[in-house]
Amino acid sequence: MKAFKTQWHCDAGHEWLEVSALEFMKAKLKPNDISAFSYMRRDKNFRITFFLEGDLDAAIFLKAWEKEGLPIDDSAEATYYSGRCFIRELPRTNFGGNKPRYDLIEAA
Repeated sequence: MKAFKTQWHCDAGHEWLEVSALEFMKAKLKPNDISAFSYMRRDKNFRITFFLEGDLDAAIFLKAWEKEGLPIDDSAEATYYSGRCFIRELPRTNFGGNKPRYDLIEAA
């Protein structure tokens, strides 16, 4: 099984974990499992990438990934941006509204 290779993006105010839609589905998460504080991008081939906010949504994903018995490779260096990160200009996920899903990390 291929390990999930973490890719963090950070600016002076926040950090986000980059996760493909396929990885999100492999973790058996549903869109409403994450808050509206994460972002998403669709490329020209209609592939979706999530940028999960680092305080809660990234933890929800990583716990769900591990719960499925899938490996994590956290050896990659984070990408740091001086100034405002491009992620802040992307559309928010808005699937679950603004209600954070703390229950998903507390139960794990």
